[in-house]
Amino acid sequence: MKIPRELTEVTPEYLTKILLKNGHIKQGCVESLSIRKDIVGVNSNSAHFEIKYSSDSKGEKNTKFFIKLDKNDNEAKFYIYLAENEINLDVIIKCYYADFDNKAKSSILIFKDYADIHEPPIDLAAFVPRFNVPNDDKYFGMIESLAEFHAHWWEDNSLYKQDSIFNSEMWNNDTRKVIKEWAEDCRKDWNKFLTVEKNWLPKETISLFDNAIDNFEFVWKKYFHSRVLEKKHYTLINGDSYFQQFLCLSKESKEKTKLIDFQDVHINNPARDLIHLIIKKLNPAQRYYKNREQKLLKHYHKTLKRFGVVNYSFEQLMIDYRVELSFILFFSLWDYSYQGSDDPYWWYKFQNVNHAYIDLKCAELFKEERK
Repeated sequence: MKIPRELTEVTPEYLTKILLKNGHIKQGCVESLSIRKDIVGVNSNSAHFEIKYSSDSKGEKNTKFFIKLDKNDNEAKFYIYLAENEINLDVIIKCYYADFDNKAKSSILIFKDYADIHEPPIDLAAFVPRFNVPNDDKYFGMIESLAEFHAHWWEDNSLYKQDSIFNSEMWNNDTRKVIKEWAEDCRKDWNKFLTVEKNWLPKETISLFDNAIDNFEFVWKKYFHSRVLEKKHYTLINGDSYFQQFLCLSKESKEKTKLIDFQDVHINNPARDLIHLIIKKLNPAQRYYKNREQKLLKHYHKTLKRFGVVNYSFEQLMIDYRVELSFILFFSLWDYSYQGSDDPYWWYKFQNVNHAYIDLKCAELFKEERK
């Protein structure tokens, strides 16, 4: 079926064909629809749709949908994978339909609309000055859902099958070569950054980055190389797990916090998602407040165990958290290139990651005698 390029192309006739095809309705049709609110993103257009069925319709007959048209097909592929493998996790929003067209570079996703019971983790408008933090119920709810998501695919060998959408060169080639090339790219980005910003950057920051890049391959070999070969303590991650990647639902709904937006879903160290959710979003004072960071990490680890993850200690989680932060450090350079030097949000994340890198003594990961 042809993928719509514009929301106006999502017609009653189009929805009728899809809802009959996937069994959402057994008979009848969509008589009319209305867009309650549309959202324009960088790579996607989406909207809240409300529909009315014909009087002879039978089936589930949900009347509210969230429909997303995207230029990226990764998320559609993920939901197709879930459907084909009959994977139903309470922490993932319900998807009624997903399809993509590689040639046209377009995809469509039709979700259950949670707008009526959705409570944002934070007031995004109020987060501009970076003083707003989710309350404990919402923050711990996000952590729980992330842990349940990670636990489901923990050390799942099916992810590495040749035809798996999650398989990548990292798992099929010499990882040392891949990491060496990545380190070289980081050095190029860092040098390019310095040509513009070096005059005002503290010498300590420059030294910190230089030292991290110089030791990048060593840290990978010491902590991750053998684990990649054994596929140990790896799982699917969201890959972009900021506050806006979660739907915190009202208590009255009795539903778990939902993960959304899987454009960057891939196999990796689960600590990467935690760094996006904690370190990149919180300044040092916010991380330290009532020992917030440690409480969140311990709750994450406890939830992993509750969902069946074994032989993964909290001490190992903290090592992974620190090692992954050594790599995430360089994401700031990508943020800089993508968002521009005038964006205060880039600078905010840059500072948060640097502070955490120092606080967690990540440089000590390098302090082992070379042989």
